[in-house]
Amino acid sequence: MTTGPRSRREARPAIVHLHKDEAFQALSSRLELLQRTQQTLDENWPNLALKVLAVRHESLLIQTPNAALAAKCRQIEPSVIARLKPLYPGLVQVRFRPATASRAAPAQRTSVKQPIGATTLQAMRTKMESMPAGIVRDALARLLARRQS
Repeated sequence: MTTGPRSRREARPAIVHLHKDEAFQALSSRLELLQRTQQTLDENWPNLALKVLAVRHESLLIQTPNAALAAKCRQIEPSVIARLKPLYPGLVQVRFRPATASRAAPAQRTSVKQPIGATTLQAMRTKMESMPAGIVRDALARLLARRQS
C-alpha cells in the first residue's frame, strides 16, 4: 500500500461553510451585537435583571421582571440610550416591557379546611346569643347559617 495524496476531500466542519454564507454572516454579526447589548445592560444595571428582546429600526425593546420595574426603568431611559449609543448610533427610543405571567393553571390547594365541630358551633351559637347587636354578632350569625345548610 502506498500513501499518496488523498483523492477525497477532507471533511470540514459545517461552520467553515456557514461562515462563507452572507446571510449567516449578517445573522452572526447581529447576534454578537445583541450579546454586547445584553452585556452592557448587565454591567451597568446588574440588579435589574434586564433582557434584550429586540432591536427594531431606532428602537430597543427590553424586558423587565415586572411592571413596577418597567415603570422605574422608564426613568433611566436617557442613561440607557447614552450607554448604548456606541453600539447603536441611531438609537432614539428604549421601550421596557414587563414579563408576562405564565398562562399555566393555578396549582390546586393542598390543604383542606377542617370542618367546624358540632361542639364548637354550639359554643359559637351561645356566645353569639350573649353578644350585643353589632358587626361581630352579624358575622357569627352568617357563619352559623352557612354551616347549618
